[in-house]
Amino acid sequence: MQKLFLQFAGLAVFFTLILASGCTDDPVTPDNPLNPIISFANEAGFLSADAELQAGETFFVKVNVSKGDNPLQSMTINENGAKLAAARFTIDNGAITSNNPFLITGTSKDGAIFEFSITPSTVVGDISTYSFLVTDEAGETDEISLDITIAAPLTTPLDVTYTAVIVNNASGPAGSNGGLDLDTGVNVPSASAEAELRDMGIDINLPVSQNWLQQIQPRNGATLRLPDVDAIENFSFENVDSREAILGAYETADDVTQTEKLAEGDVFIIERDDDFFLIQVFKITVTTGDNLDKYELNVKGSLKP
Repeated sequence: MQKLFLQFAGLAVFFTLILASGCTDDPVTPDNPLNPIISFANEAGFLSADAELQAGETFFVKVNVSKGDNPLQSMTINENGAKLAAARFTIDNGAITSNNPFLITGTSKDGAIFEFSITPSTVVGDISTYSFLVTDEAGETDEISLDITIAAPLTTPLDVTYTAVIVNNASGPAGSNGGLDLDTGVNVPSASAEAELRDMGIDINLPVSQNWLQQIQPRNGATLRLPDVDAIENFSFENVDSREAILGAYETADDVTQTEKLAEGDVFIIERDDDFFLIQVFKITVTTGDNLDKYELNVKGSLKP
């Protein structure tokens, strides 16, 4: 019985040795050299993992390469498996010419850190893989990669822009268009169902030379607000370029039933059915012997998404 036990024990040791030898990595030899190693540096301002970017936004990576048994030779930058055009990336802020692949020279053949700036796709929704492949003089390689997603824009572009559209004194001669259809930028009669705003006409108790009220009111369910432009950093009609910018100005004020007497340069906002329009009084023409007074308005608008 003891002999049988010793036989089983011997077999156990034998199989243990076989299993252990099967889990050992192949030894590094001239025929199996140690390969180079590449990794992303995790530093502020540089990506080291998958990310979302806005269209047109450049990204930066810093990669650390070290040699194995042989000196480093070159690096290749790929986009979705194809070589990235040299015009779309820089190396070390232009200190190294953007060839693809580019040769690793001098003391860098023993190891180096390279910085890349890359211009990705500009198509919203695109997901692209950017890989960095280092090769040494023996043909051994190592590779890292990350995915860049082009996200939807953070701001919504404007839908309409009108320049110097005319709104007449609503109390002018018959047929005078004292209203404005902001959807089309066309002046319409002040009583038109298409008008989001209208001029308020004249005060009949005043002489003709000064009877134009020079005020605007909303029409047909529209709302009017007078934004507090002084409370908005760097606000001007000229630099508003998105729906969000108009909404931000709109939120600084409450609804009013009409403007005060307008002057050139004044701005106000009209909203109807979730359409928002920023309006600038570009020019005011006052006539003293009749009621042919008029405004010229600049308009920037964002329609309901």
